[in-house]
Amino acid sequence: MVESTLDPPRSILIVDDCTDTTDSLALLMRAWGFDVDVANQGPAALQLAGARCPDVVLLDLGMPGMDGYEVARQLRCLPGVQNALLIAISGYGGKARECASREAGFDLHLTKPADPRHLRHLLNLSLKERTTMSPDQLTRLIDSLDRAADVVEAIDNPEVQRQQGWDLSSWRYELIPFGVRFTFLTSDRLPVQVTVGLPDGPPHRRHLPWHLAPGDEGRRATMR
Repeated sequence: MVESTLDPPRSILIVDDCTDTTDSLALLMRAWGFDVDVANQGPAALQLAGARCPDVVLLDLGMPGMDGYEVARQLRCLPGVQNALLIAISGYGGKARECASREAGFDLHLTKPADPRHLRHLLNLSLKERTTMSPDQLTRLIDSLDRAADVVEAIDNPEVQRQQGWDLSSWRYELIPFGVRFTFLTSDRLPVQVTVGLPDGPPHRRHLPWHLAPGDEGRRATMR
């Protein structure tokens, strides 16, 4: 018997075209305290992930149609899912497969059948690591949120813009890894950039691929 449970509860998405596999993994994950969603195809997995923003995705590689590699690449572009723990579970192992998994954005590659105790140990270690933020990161995050509040307040408030020496008559934003960057002008028409979040991200996520979204002139950013 593998010990439960998670504290706090976490959400997990299990993706495999074999229903026997998803059923057995779902039963095990619920016993460990996970909130579980299941998908049997790549497009359905992406739809569920976008709606639910899971903490963990267990993803089969050899699915028909959209394979696990492509699903992983698209998951890394979904808001709220970029920092999820992606685990490839495949009938194929070896260095070449593991390298392909890393390039697609996976954090871990396990070969079927995955040993439950080994899987539980990996989940414990990985999720614990993701809940840890250094004092320096916390300080930077708080500072960036303060700057964000100033920018958002100033967008529709000429008096705040005057006090800050800003001109937000024309401004834009772009998504960057683990944050948002605002670009606008000072009252002297000099460019200013204000970064919100942790631009370099937690150390264990710096290797992951990131796809920049284009800036959008004169539109408000939705920040979660």
